[in-house]
Amino acid sequence: MKCVPKIDHKYWIAICVASVFGANTGDYLADALNLGHLNGLPVLAAALAAILLAEAFTKASSALFYWAAIIIVRAAATNIGDVFHDWKIPFNTSVPAVFVVLLIAVAIWKLARKDAMSNGSIQVGAFYWVTMFIAGVLGTVVGDDMSFGLRFGPLHAALIQYAVLAAVFLVGYQAKWLPGSLFYFWLTIAVVRSAGTSAGDYFAHTLGLGSSTLTSGTVFVVLVLLFYGRLNKHVVLKAQAVSNAS
Repeated sequence: MKCVPKIDHKYWIAICVASVFGANTGDYLADALNLGHLNGLPVLAAALAAILLAEAFTKASSALFYWAAIIIVRAAATNIGDVFHDWKIPFNTSVPAVFVVLLIAVAIWKLARKDAMSNGSIQVGAFYWVTMFIAGVLGTVVGDDMSFGLRFGPLHAALIQYAVLAAVFLVGYQAKWLPGSLFYFWLTIAVVRSAGTSAGDYFAHTLGLGSSTLTSGTVFVVLVLLFYGRLNKHVVLKAQAVSNAS
């Protein structure tokens, strides 16, 4: 992508809200629009392709393309995570299995691209989106496991997971080398995704799925426009990223 967000505090705020909105969006497509967990995937794949093509072939350099793609990938990951439930695969199988897949993906990426992360940015390409998708699937099954498998309920599960996320951020702040670690980045993304799953379920059960999707979507759009509506110090242009990589 020509323009991606820097990995800073604004990025993490936006990705937390995106996780809730993406979870709601996936559930809305599957349940409210009756597409099911698999039938909506071609629609999401087509939407993602359209976003990536538009970003590639237009002259515009905006991180808004990135955030639109994030929502699509998150919604698709939500539906795939829910497919495990449809197929009666228990959480004690799905959670460790997807976790191992994520670790393998990150390890392969780290071996293949020594420059995957540098100067507060991460290389955003095909492998990035695959890994983001896997992290979203992991977050979905972990969030659902805590809410329904372990019977904490969505609210208590979300509070626990956001407390874990705060601890992850605190550890990264204290050990300043950690934010440059690819494993730390994806671990944080997975925790964000799991917390967003539980929070999304809580708001959907409290407000209704349609109202929850509209509310989380509105908050997300407002934040992203506020943070990334114009080029500023919180984005990285492709030319800069290429220069850093070389």
